[in-house]
Amino acid sequence: MKCIELKEEETTRLPEADFNAEWMLEINRCFSRIFACEFPSPLNKHCFVIRPRDYVGIIQLNNELRIEIRPKIRCRLLMQMVECAYGMPAISAAASVGSMGDIFEFWAEFLAVQTLQRAKRGLYYDYREREGEESWLRGRLLVDSRAALASIKCRYAEHTADVLENRILASALHGLQRWQYRRAGVRRIVRAARRSLGGISHREVAAADCLAIRYHRLNQDYQDLHALCFSLLQQQSPAGEKGTELQPAYTLHMPTLFEQFCTEYVSANIAGKASVISQYHSRLKGGQGMAFRMDMALFAHDSGEAKAVIDAKYKMGGVPTEADVQQVVAYAVQLGVRKAFLLYPEARYAQRFDVGPVAVQAIGFDLAAADLMRAGSKVVRAITECV
Repeated sequence: MKCIELKEEETTRLPEADFNAEWMLEINRCFSRIFACEFPSPLNKHCFVIRPRDYVGIIQLNNELRIEIRPKIRCRLLMQMVECAYGMPAISAAASVGSMGDIFEFWAEFLAVQTLQRAKRGLYYDYREREGEESWLRGRLLVDSRAALASIKCRYAEHTADVLENRILASALHGLQRWQYRRAGVRRIVRAARRSLGGISHREVAAADCLAIRYHRLNQDYQDLHALCFSLLQQQSPAGEKGTELQPAYTLHMPTLFEQFCTEYVSANIAGKASVISQYHSRLKGGQGMAFRMDMALFAHDSGEAKAVIDAKYKMGGVPTEADVQQVVAYAVQLGVRKAFLLYPEARYAQRFDVGPVAVQAIGFDLAAADLMRAGSKVVRAITECV
């Protein structure tokens, strides 16, 4: 399998003789939102030109081509961001990763091992209502004068392991079986984990199903596994029968990830002093259904009074733009607050703007820091001062 390594938002030129035109056509068909592609011409010196937009990840094309998009930040730090953003188990400290492929294989192996351990202890069972025709009475008899005498229509509760808790694991593992792994042991253990779930269905499971489960004493240990499955099931086509015509892919949209990470980090570290509402909707007066959707809105913990608006911008190598300031000021005016924050992924962002009654503070969340959790202390301190 040919492997190509790209870097986030950097253009790569591939000589026409070293790359298959069919591959580029497939990339353009399935992943046009991820890549900007150019075919050979005199304008690009007869090279295939490919540029990842704002995604990182790993993509596999028909067991012939493997594309890895490296992030601008260190891979271990990216793992910490994903774990924080999606409530995944904090396993990055024990991982030795240098590429997106390492991250993906580590998570696949971790999910498989944990599933095997859960299956060994015993899967979670629950009662599910069923209806059907039986040759003997089972559960409640459903009276139907037209029913044949050879069968009885019944409604009954069946004690089964084919419940959503286990179907989520089955769906993620079914998709992971489609990958070619660098380490043969990963593929072997993924297949073993899928077999351990027996005939549990993997169909008709979506990432949103991971958020719909209510956890209790009997299924509490599934929560971390479902958090990992949520990240896997969000992808282009890692699992599910209706995605079989697509190519396996695990990609992360960096602006969305940065926004989600900042929300979770700020919420966790400001708890008790203020409350943070993510994706806060505020309807515009006379706007006929129009509304602002703010990344984060900050409210006083005791009175519930709005205090500030926070907007995360995944931009590197520059300064806050006029459009950024205009946007967050509009949010602040709509919310009726005098404080607005712009969060950027570099430490050098540290500016203040006064726009009428609104004070806009640009803060850098240093993603180049050795310790990601400590890097946000400056951000939390600045936000806490306005409460």
